[in-house]
Amino acid sequence: MRSSFGLNIAVVTADNWLIVSRRSPRMATGRDRWAPSVNESLSREKDSVDGGPPDLFQAARRGMQEELHIGDDQYDLRLLAFHVATSLSQWGVMLLARLSAMSRGDFEAHLSRGVEDGWEHRAIDYVLFEPVSTLRYLLRPDRRDNWTPAAPGLCYLALVNMYGRRQVDAALDRVLRDLS
Repeated sequence: MRSSFGLNIAVVTADNWLIVSRRSPRMATGRDRWAPSVNESLSREKDSVDGGPPDLFQAARRGMQEELHIGDDQYDLRLLAFHVATSLSQWGVMLLARLSAMSRGDFEAHLSRGVEDGWEHRAIDYVLFEPVSTLRYLLRPDRRDNWTPAAPGLCYLALVNMYGRRQVDAALDRVLRDLS
């Protein structure tokens, strides 16, 4: 049986921009697909202390550091859900990281200085993190069929965490009506 455990993190800047990543074509999973800001695999060697159970929050912090070079004192991290991506035989968690002081402009300048695993991202997009803008972005014709399995669900849950289910579902109804 194949199985792995992935951490999928939606990162939102202090001025309310969702950071979306296009995975590199060199990646084993999610190759050349649009994805959450950070995608990290759980590592027995890196995430278990003395052979004990892994610390999911510490693993998420490692992913934030390796992929975006953002220290754990720069964001608030929330666990949103556990999930299973059956197409990948992968268990995982969905998390939301809200940057406390780093704006979109600050983040872009920050990335320009380089990050350890920056090669994992082919491109970065920024989406205003409010229901209608984010949902329209997710359903764009050039994006709709090019997402990693966890990305749409994570974006939805992150929006619900911020705006509430009623407001997000009403926005989704409006966006779907506009598309039909």
